[in-house]
This record gives sequence, C-alpha cells and structure tokens, in this order.
Amino acid sequence: MPKIFPNQLQNWILRDERRSAEIKVFNKCVEQLPEDWYVFYSRPWWGLNERGGEKDGEADFILAHPEIGILFLEVKGGFITYDSQLDQWSSTDRYGIKHNFSKSPIQQAVQCKHQLIKKFKNAKNWPIGRVVAHHGVIFVDSVEPETALIGGFEKELFCNSVQFDRGFYDWVQKRLLINREKNEIGPGSEGIKAMIDVLAKPLRMRTTLSRASTDNLDSMNQQLTGIQLQALAEIETASRIVIEGGAGTGKTVIACELALRSSEGEGDTKVALCCVGESLLSDFKFRLGKIHPNLQILSIDELLLSPNKFERIIIDESQDLDWSDWDKVLSKLVGSNSKLVCFMDSNQAIYRLATDLESRLSARRITLRVNLRNTKKIAQVINNLYEGPTPQSFGLDGIVPIFTRVNTHDDAAEKICAEIIKLHKEEGVDFSSIAVLSENKDFLRRIERTLNSVGIFHNTAKSRGLNIITLDSVLNFKGLESPFVIIYSDLDSSNSRALSYVSTSRARTYLHVYGNDLNTIISKAMATL
Repeated sequence: MPKIFPNQLQNWILRDERRSAEIKVFNKCVEQLPEDWYVFYSRPWWGLNERGGEKDGEADFILAHPEIGILFLEVKGGFITYDSQLDQWSSTDRYGIKHNFSKSPIQQAVQCKHQLIKKFKNAKNWPIGRVVAHHGVIFVDSVEPETALIGGFEKELFCNSVQFDRGFYDWVQKRLLINREKNEIGPGSEGIKAMIDVLAKPLRMRTTLSRASTDNLDSMNQQLTGIQLQALAEIETASRIVIEGGAGTGKTVIACELALRSSEGEGDTKVALCCVGESLLSDFKFRLGKIHPNLQILSIDELLLSPNKFERIIIDESQDLDWSDWDKVLSKLVGSNSKLVCFMDSNQAIYRLATDLESRLSARRITLRVNLRNTKKIAQVINNLYEGPTPQSFGLDGIVPIFTRVNTHDDAAEKICAEIIKLHKEEGVDFSSIAVLSENKDFLRRIERTLNSVGIFHNTAKSRGLNIITLDSVLNFKGLESPFVIIYSDLDSSNSRALSYVSTSRARTYLHVYGNDLNTIISKAMATL
C-alpha cells in the first residue's frame, strides 16, 4: 500500500456523487500501488498568469516514486465525448445530464503539472536536474475509442475503463518510463520530502479534533446500521406507526432508508417522503438522489396539494405538523391498509406527545432509545434538556462541550470567526463540517459580515455545499446535523429549553456555545460536565 495523503477519505467526500470517479481512483491506488509510491489526492494550487493576474486550480491526483518520477492525473467519470467542431469536451452522468468541461482534461493536467513543479523547485532540498514529470487522464467509465487520437491527443496519455480495471499500475509505470529523456531523474527521497512539504502541510495539521471527529463518526455510523435494521423490521408489523425518539436516535436515517426500500420493492408501490422544513427536505433529496420513479420527496404542503395518492407515506419531524392537517394526510393514502409512518420527537412538540398522535391515528408506537448521533459528552448535555424517555448513548466519550461568555453580538461574531479559522487551519477541519447556528437575526447579520471580510464562504442549511460553512437559524437546521456546531445563544434562546435542546443536539462530535449569561438553562445544562 502506498503512502497516501490523506490516508482516508472523509464522510462528506464519500457521500458526494460528483466525486465518485475520484473515489474509484483513490481506492485503486490503495489496492495496486506498492509501498514505495506516494499518492496525493485533491491538491490545490495557486499562481499568476502571464499578465500578473491570479489563477488557481486543483490536481486530482499526483503519483510519485523516488526513482521513477511524478505523474499528474486528471480524473473524469461518466460517458466522455469530444465535439471537434466546437472543441468541447463533456461528460454525461448516470442521470443523463451533460456536463461541459471548461478546458480539455489534458490541458487541466498539464496546467497542474507546470504550476506545481514551479512550487517544488522553490522548496528546500528539491534535486538539481530535470525531474521526470509526466501527465495523464483517467476515464474510469469510458472505453477507448476506435479513432487514432483522442481529441487530438495520443491515446497513451489516457487510461480508459478497461485499462483502469485490469492494468492500472502497468499504465502508470508506462506513462513514466516511456518517452523520458536520458538526463531525466526521479525526485529521490529528498524530492519526495519537498513534495510532502508543499502538498501535505494542511493534512499534517489535522490533529486531535479532526481525527477524533472522524473516528467518532465512523464508530457511531457502524452501530446505527444495527439499530436501523431492527427498527425497519418492527415498522412492517402495522399499517399505522408512530416512531418516537429523542435527538440522535436515527429517525431521519431510518425514514430515508424506509422510503428507499419501499420504493424499490416489488410492484409499483407509490411512496411519499415528507416533512415540514425546507432544509430537511433538501437533505432528503441530497441523501437519496433525484431519480426514484416510485418515490416522491415532498413538503407537507406539496403532499396535501398533490392530486396523487400513495401506498406509503413517511413523515419525518411529524411533531411540526398542524394538528388539523392529519385528516388531510390520511386522505392521501390509497386505502385503509396503506402504510403511514410518522417519526417524531416529543421533546420538540409544543402541543402534543407521541401518545396523543398514537391515539389520533390509532397507531402502534415504537420508541427509539439509543442515541448514536452524538458523542457521550454532547449526549449528556442533551439529556439535561430532554423531557421524555432518555436515550442511552453508546458513542465514544468525545470532546467536552465548551461554553464561552460573550458581552455583545460583535464580540461573539469576532470570537466565532477566529474559532472557525483556528479549526480549519490548525485542526484540519473542513469548512463544510462546521455549522454556526443562532436564533438572533442581528447576530446572524453581523457574523455574515465578519465571515465575508475574511473570505470564508457560507450558505444556509437549505443550500449546504462543499467547503462552505452552514450559517442559519436553529429552527431552520431542525432535523439536520453537523460534526462541528457553534452556537450563539442570546438570553431569550438560552432560557428556552426547547431551543437549547434543538441547537445542542445538532452537534455530532464538537459543540461550542457562546452566551451572554452563565445563569441560564443552556449554561446550566453544560455546567454539569
């Protein structure tokens, strides 16, 4: 196995369909390259053009061997096409959506090579002489065309799907051993050290928090599978089910899995997966993808306005439904034997408990009692705010949640921005793993301006993206989660048990609360740790 940076892929990368081709190459490198090889994945670069303007980019993969040389790779998935009249490269994904490339894959690989070789040459201990540095493109899903050239380039520059599956390592060696000049040399051990210094510094800063977070998440996700299967089996025992559980008991995960299984079962079962909040609805669509012919992902309003009826309706966060809407929901079922499954958190319900909904629907109630979202330290804070059957936590202990007193909104915004920068630069935490939440609109405006001033991108919970912080209200983030959660809780929110419960329970592995007073409900819940 080669020495690879990073040595494992984070969960947010594994969940991103746009990186599926890169994930295949990452795994292939792990499987086939010997231990004397070095692999660098997704390495950014920055430089200046001939006019002095800025330009930047990213090398998908850089493969290096001390004696053989350095290979810069561009990776493309899907069905690849090239239009010679328009000089346009494109890829068509599995959904039939066509994506045009801004430049040819070869040009992308060449540009990465030239920019990074410049940086290597400026690094300490880079060897004197001409180092072997070649480039190539991997088409993980496309076979080699019958034409003599591929988009005007020689075929040897490309690794097609057959070569990738059957002889990837052979292709890599050929790209570096063929067409090399006599005076060219490998980077040597010192050159490799220089490459690591240039390419892997951010990864060396991924210390305790980033690693602990990943380990905690992997451990809890593995346990969740068993709990999920048990709950899914119980759901099939009745046509009306109310599933009650506190934050972190896996309600949303089970709801999505149930929706997917129901829509892909035998027959033509029409399934609706629903909720009230727009952010959670967007999360459903991200988790499940867009194309499931028998599954519709709808808001409650869309469900009630739909002309269709369904054999199965699955509702997450059902405590948010207006009590008067339940008759309308029942009317959207095909018949009395059609299944209605409602997931709810009684601790977030203002007007009713799970027993009320159970009676209203003549349903069977199932209670989830295992918290597998949050570490034990975070779960302890949540349990101090919970009113109902207390879930048991079987995750790792994790990092102790922090409460910091601040005087003003500006003070909070400045300190939170500084913490985000520290988490990213010193702890290796990806921006997309961080959510900043508050119910105070004035604070949200101030932190937005502060983040903008230092160039940190952010978006709402509804539009979460890669390398972007989530910045939103607590209520808009209901039903969602994030590995790192930072909360600004003003005096009103800090003394609201419901808001304190919802906000703190969003954090999976790291929780930091900023507040104005040490004598509030939320601060007291954290003081017991």
